[in-house]
Amino acid sequence: MIDFLIDDLLRRGWLYSVTGNTGHGKTAIAVPVSLSVADALQICGHQCQQGQVLYIAGENADDVRVRFVAALERMTVSTSALDRVHVIDQSFLLNERLVELCALIERLDVALVIVDTDQAVSLSGADDENSNGDRMAHAKQLRQLTRCSSFPTVIDLCHPRKGAQKDDLVPRGGSAFINEVDGNLRLWRDGEVAELFSDPNKFRGAPVSISFRSESVQTAAIKDTKDRMIPVPFFRPIDDHEAARTADAQWRDENRLLFFMNENPNGTQAQWAERCGWLSDDNKPRKDKVNRLLQALSRSPQIMVQKGRSGRWRLTSAGLKEATKP
Repeated sequence: MIDFLIDDLLRRGWLYSVTGNTGHGKTAIAVPVSLSVADALQICGHQCQQGQVLYIAGENADDVRVRFVAALERMTVSTSALDRVHVIDQSFLLNERLVELCALIERLDVALVIVDTDQAVSLSGADDENSNGDRMAHAKQLRQLTRCSSFPTVIDLCHPRKGAQKDDLVPRGGSAFINEVDGNLRLWRDGEVAELFSDPNKFRGAPVSISFRSESVQTAAIKDTKDRMIPVPFFRPIDDHEAARTADAQWRDENRLLFFMNENPNGTQAQWAERCGWLSDDNKPRKDKVNRLLQALSRSPQIMVQKGRSGRWRLTSAGLKEATKP
């Protein structure tokens, strides 16, 4: 019988890779997924089975912990949920700690293992990420985690090759790795919306797709040395209707920015934000919003903006054409 950890999305005892470019939100989606499993919540209408979560923070454990704090500000989570999330904040190579890790999974009766990220626990100076032999061996070690008595689902967060686009997001390295996993999920962020969807070339089961909206969270629990609250990104699961509305608003914001960039090509991000009417609660220009939109426009299929030699953003010919449309 099929046993789902997250109904119609992820199965117990299966190994999945989640592949996304840097900045597209691998950690940002892994945190709410972890808390949803820990507290038996729903993700976009998909019910989570409650269980213990083991989160291997191999790249930046401090950032992971901060994101959990921020997520708690935005999610309706019981006070006991965090007791079911266990973060390993030490960098290590999986092949050197596999027996110890399996013992921990058995002892905690873990239902979900998050590996953040694959490259952080798989590569030593002697390893070659393009070696089919090395990558196959590593994938089989990850597979061993799924065979513990609790049959945990393992989600391996992976980097793609440099310059990968939405339709070719596969884990960096030898092809033997992707052949070993049960499913690859692609993560692609376009502005405020990040879409997590199954790879049509590698996914066992029905196709899946869920969306998240990027939000900036500030909390008194996260401050700098000057006692200022630090904004932390949080990706909130959203339904298809909200994803469509957000994408439409994103399109309007992008075109508004292009218009005012054309009006004042030598302007600063603060000046463009003021002309667009994007001000914070304390009446300061939303440079963060302008920068996020510029990044999205620079990654669009028809590149609308790019940085010049001076480091300043400018319109491309495609961006100028869009900005001057009647």
